[in-house]
Amino acid sequence: MEAIFTPNEAAAFAYLSPKQVYQEIEYKVIQPVSDVPRLSFAALVYLRAFKEINFEFSVSNRTILYQRLVKAIEESASTVEFAKFFVLQLNSINQELSELISQFNEWKT
Repeated sequence: MEAIFTPNEAAAFAYLSPKQVYQEIEYKVIQPVSDVPRLSFAALVYLRAFKEINFEFSVSNRTILYQRLVKAIEESASTVEFAKFFVLQLNSINQELSELISQFNEWKT
């Protein structure tokens, strides 16, 4: 999915506060798609996973997780392993977000 999202839209889809999304951009964990902060679907997946994990990681570890997520999504992988027993199920997150985005787009029209 090649949609581009504002930080506020990303926050709503990921069930995070806009402040948390902007913080991830400010700390350069997430790389915006343009100078005006716009986020990719991969960033949305990261933010949704970040919300569900509900665990504090250092900025460097969050950056590594985001980079691995981007690579896994580019390769159409169904999972991404961050540590020996820490594996994210990308298909579940992708499906949930795709449904939310579809509902949002239907509502907008």
